[in-house]
Amino acid sequence: MDSSPFTAARINKFSGTNFHVWKFKMQMVLEERDLWDVVSGEVKIEHCTSTLDQATFKRKSRKALAIICLAMEDSQLPLVRSAKDAYDAWSRLEGHYEKKSLANKLFLRRRFFTTMMGEGDDVLEHINRLKTLAEQLDAVGAPVSEDDLVITLLASLSESYQFLITALESRADSLSWELVTSRLLHEDMKRKEQGGGIEGAAHDQAQAFISRDNKCKARPAKKTGACHNCGKQGHWIAECPSRIQEDAGRQRFQRANIAQEEELGDYLFSVGIGKTKSSYMWLVDSGATQHMTSSKEFMRNYKDFGPVDVHLADDGIVQAIGKGDIVMSMMTRQGVKKGVLTNVWHIPKLSRNLFSVGRFIKDVGPVTFEVDGCFAETKGFKWKLGALEGMGLFKMCMTPVLPAEVTEAATKKEDKAGQAKDKAGEMKDMAAEKAGQAKDMAQDKAGQAKDKAGEMKDMAAEKAGQAKGMAQDKAGQAKDKAGEMKDMAQVKTGQAKDILEKFGMENSNPVKTPQEPGLKLTRSMCADGCKHAETMANVPYRNAIGCLMYLMVGTRPDIAVAVGVLSQFAAEPCPTHWQALKRVFRFIQGTRTYGIEFQATSDDKLQGYSDADWAGDVEARRSTSGYAFVMNNGCISWRSKKQSTVALSSTEAEYMALTEAVQEAIWLKAFLHELGEMNSDEAVKIYEDNQGSIALAKNPEFHKRTKHIDIRYHFVREKVAEGKVVLEYCSTKDMKADLMTKPIPASQFQYLRSMLGIKAPRSAEASGSVAKETPRQADFVRCT
Repeated sequence: MDSSPFTAARINKFSGTNFHVWKFKMQMVLEERDLWDVVSGEVKIEHCTSTLDQATFKRKSRKALAIICLAMEDSQLPLVRSAKDAYDAWSRLEGHYEKKSLANKLFLRRRFFTTMMGEGDDVLEHINRLKTLAEQLDAVGAPVSEDDLVITLLASLSESYQFLITALESRADSLSWELVTSRLLHEDMKRKEQGGGIEGAAHDQAQAFISRDNKCKARPAKKTGACHNCGKQGHWIAECPSRIQEDAGRQRFQRANIAQEEELGDYLFSVGIGKTKSSYMWLVDSGATQHMTSSKEFMRNYKDFGPVDVHLADDGIVQAIGKGDIVMSMMTRQGVKKGVLTNVWHIPKLSRNLFSVGRFIKDVGPVTFEVDGCFAETKGFKWKLGALEGMGLFKMCMTPVLPAEVTEAATKKEDKAGQAKDKAGEMKDMAAEKAGQAKDMAQDKAGQAKDKAGEMKDMAAEKAGQAKGMAQDKAGQAKDKAGEMKDMAQVKTGQAKDILEKFGMENSNPVKTPQEPGLKLTRSMCADGCKHAETMANVPYRNAIGCLMYLMVGTRPDIAVAVGVLSQFAAEPCPTHWQALKRVFRFIQGTRTYGIEFQATSDDKLQGYSDADWAGDVEARRSTSGYAFVMNNGCISWRSKKQSTVALSSTEAEYMALTEAVQEAIWLKAFLHELGEMNSDEAVKIYEDNQGSIALAKNPEFHKRTKHIDIRYHFVREKVAEGKVVLEYCSTKDMKADLMTKPIPASQFQYLRSMLGIKAPRSAEASGSVAKETPRQADFVRCT
């Protein structure tokens, strides 16, 4: 009996999502029925010479069209209802869902490169998900090479696979897709056998992690009592095999409707598993580009706009029809505070409300995902944004407030500040108090700090004193108590003004960055003798470098890399170098009121950031090392220096830079210990954006490809083993030391500068004394 008529019935009807999968299944059905040639266009009616052949073609085309239409939901039929034949219908579907537009390519590429594997996720599902996205990109005319596919797969794996990644990277031969996937599946199979499945492997890994850190003891192997899910003895509900099997069968991220309301308050947002639509349910989404909600109930300042298509993670498309603001209440250490989520998109057909992490980072501040939840930082205060509910989902720890309940106190200004004014008077300047205990600073009757650190010769000691909230008044430095929180700032406004006047740049047009991104300065610009030698003989190039270097050492880490590069040409400068140096003056002109601000926060721990620009010197091919150490949200120590040897890889360059950062961390720790501000057994946390250098520092067996590295650079490995420093990964976007290694675009430059505490005092901003930057194309003159 021919079973082919029943094949199409076993395929889920196409509803507008997962077209790539449905297309493949339909192709198999049509191949089985010997109809694919008329659908794909391989055979057309023009190819049929006889009347009999034409009749056969038309019959097969009608039959194929019927199969295609019957395999579609009613909502999709308008796309093919007026199709002339099967080929026309199939072409319409491909043109609609595989449109080779820039927006479609961008959407698929973003999904491809941002897909990440969570702890406990099934490896095969993750591999298939990436492979499917690669095939979709190929269908829209943006193919992904095998190397990119392998690299993206390895980069998207969870932390538990880092040792396997390191082993694969150490191979001399190239990595193929078949090799990597087979190794991953083999590793996954071993973990399942050892830990009883995906969830068991993740649980075993968590227990091993806890045991290494000596945080707590692992649970005993034998459980007492009955499981609340299946009623059997010997395990708890979290380890119930029946529950794990049910959870593994769900497609957890197939749609956004994965939240279920819990009775945690009147309007408290929570996350669970379910499909009940509710306007009170929110997900903390790191992939959403905007805050989105399906209900206008909590919105105020609502504005309609033309329908905008929004692509969902399951390839579905919904439309946004308006936007507004939602007032939220959140629990902080100072009690319940209110803030505002602005520009929340209204999408009526959205199954779950989405809180956009990307939008929050852009508008407010950074967000970090940790084991026990996700956290946000505003004005130096860290508060819990979402709680981990399992299955990789986070519930929002905030409550929406109806517009009628909003009072004048719940303003947008309070939301951005993240602190209530009625508590500001009660908070002491902890940094100033600690510095006072060290007997380095004292406050006068007016509450302003006077300088008693003039006897301290060491500039690093001077910076460490500043990190405790006090500013030193020396060489024209201005003291500023910034705001009601008694934050302190150190500014060299007078010195910056004197330098600009000295070199006739006081009326120059400001620029946003000290270096032009992409410009590479070299000595070869003056090859075979500079024709402008007589002109440059009267240019005070060295004097200008010295003035800028003194300003950089005091309060301006943001010009460190620019001054370092330009100082290399002090012996034989040419007009191109002089124009680049004048750009630094123009940058100072627009930011001469800027200085380092230290905030009186509870987060006064010493933190370091290390980075390197591999082979940044286009002539010597040497890399540039950079580090920055921060306390009280202000930079206290920084350095930008060209490395003494050529690094053979970015990992080696980052490792060499990390060694210098560790040396500085050890010195700062000893100094702060003498002041009583740091315990001897307390480790300094250093952030690094290169996974290879972190693995090299932590794993003494990682020698095969790095045995040529000088022994002195393994100093960092010794300090990590002793527990004096702790290395943590930091994304390149948030790497503060990136400012010390190379020219970067204006937007990223300004973001990292503010993260280092380099900003204009609030009093200067209020009085309007901060110079505004106006863009201007630099006119560089090269020697010929």
